Amino acid sequence: MVDLDGAIKRPMPETVHPMLATPVEKPFDDPAWLFEIKWDGYRAVAFIRDGKVRLVSRNQNDLTASYHELHDLPRLVRAQTAILDGEIVALDETGRSSFSLMQQRTGIRSGGRRGPGQPGIPVFYYAFDVLYLDGYDLRRVALEQRKEWLKRIIQGKDPVRYSEHFDEGKLLFAAARSNGLEGILAKRRASGYEERRSSEWLKIKITQTVDCVIG
Repeated sequence: MVDLDGAIKRPMPETVHPMLATPVEKPFDDPAWLFEIKWDGYRAVAFIRDGKVRLVSRNQNDLTASYHELHDLPRLVRAQTAILDGEIVALDETGRSSFSLMQQRTGIRSGGRRGPGQPGIPVFYYAFDVLYLDGYDLRRVALEQRKEWLKRIIQGKDPVRYSEHFDEGKLLFAAARSNGLEGILAKRRASGYEERRSSEWLKIKITQTVDCVIG
């Protein structure tokens, strides 16, 4: 049985402000931390209730109508009510998340300019946290236990995917760099969910460099 010490029985919240990570420069290894891929997409909190889903952005904008393929999300999660935190991503031909493809899908360009979107570009929802589950608020439960519950309720069918975590930050960072990814996240295993930027979650971005000769 997964430990739910800290869970509070209460009605499902209507609003969640996503927990944000603090930037740091270098990857590290520490048994008190777990490590995840940093997906290059749109952050979205998913509210599941009565067989329907509501997708809300980091800035509290309703994204539900923009992603028709994610409307099946309640059918792919073993819960009557749940709040998930995750990232909506589009994948390129190598399986890497692509922000450029997300912009093409939505029609949103740099600077907030809008153009015609391309709804034929498929998206996936990578869930990395569960904040509420069948009557219980889990935000005070340790992250490692929340992720264990999340893995249990995700059925493993597209377009909803469980975002795996790893024990070695330096190794994951090196793999992310070699695969051209944006970076990684480090999260303290015992951390609760704080609706603000916190040093309990850290983001380590990858700076791509090119060797050149100036003549």
